[in-house]
Amino acid sequence: MRALHPILTACTSLCLLPTLLAQDSVWNLDVTPGSHTWMKTAVPIASGGAVAVRQSPWSTEPPTLEVLNASGHIAQSITPSGGLWGPTFRGATDGFGGAYIDATEYLGSVGGTSLGGGDAVVFRLDGAGQLLWTRRFGGDGTDSGLGVLEDGAGGFYLVGNTNSGNFGSASPSPQDGYLAHVDSTGMVSWVRRLNPGTDFGVLTAIAHDGQGGLLVGGSFDDHSGFLVIPRGFVAGFDTQGIQQWHHSIHSSGGSVAAVQPRSGGYVELAHSPYGGYQCTGRDNAGLAQWSMTLGSSSSLHTTPYDRG
Repeated sequence: MRALHPILTACTSLCLLPTLLAQDSVWNLDVTPGSHTWMKTAVPIASGGAVAVRQSPWSTEPPTLEVLNASGHIAQSITPSGGLWGPTFRGATDGFGGAYIDATEYLGSVGGTSLGGGDAVVFRLDGAGQLLWTRRFGGDGTDSGLGVLEDGAGGFYLVGNTNSGNFGSASPSPQDGYLAHVDSTGMVSWVRRLNPGTDFGVLTAIAHDGQGGLLVGGSFDDHSGFLVIPRGFVAGFDTQGIQQWHHSIHSSGGSVAAVQPRSGGYVELAHSPYGGYQCTGRDNAGLAQWSMTLGSSSSLHTTPYDRG
């Protein structure tokens, strides 16, 4: 399998073009020329192509999963039916040449009967881009899917937010971030809820930590007088969902959109409340070693939860 690296580039026509870099080729594809569509994520697959997700900026409309071949042409389009869809989609390789796509559907039935007001929905495609299954996860309230990661054994981890009373241990907060594990049979093994604050919490990033554990990132609302400020954080978990540590990393607001391990620590990509992103390298104690600003609200067409 060729190593493909999706880079999502915004263009002024409200289209998002995936630029896929392979060992021997580079191609750009505008899958919706002249239309008002955003490309939300792209995941390389074993065929040498990718699975990409596009959706109208009017984000309650169903998404379309575009299966691209090694030449960058659309080989297949899959559009699920159902209810109202959230604006955020996550993609990840499945560890076997295929792809997971994670989404949120409200009051629909894609992947099974609606479990509450909204549920996380996961699509799995094989290395040729064929849809293997669609499943939904959540509880009796509203749950979102905001990140997916393979577990190396045919299962996967999910992150998002929940206010359900029966999806993990209920808390007094109105909304928590959650980390869940789904085994290779599609059964939920466990759900861990995380909220360093007392109000709204969310998890929006997940990665392997390179040492057999997991890194997760997100934000929680912090009350300061009459202001409610989102504060970013990163936490470490083992593969059984036991929290090892957490670092609250922003004193001026922000939400962690992506996190990756580095030697002696990790790198986080955090959405700034003032627009754009801040990329910061930290040591294992959470202390910043370096930082750089990427874009502004006028040059990056994103929300705090959007990332490739």
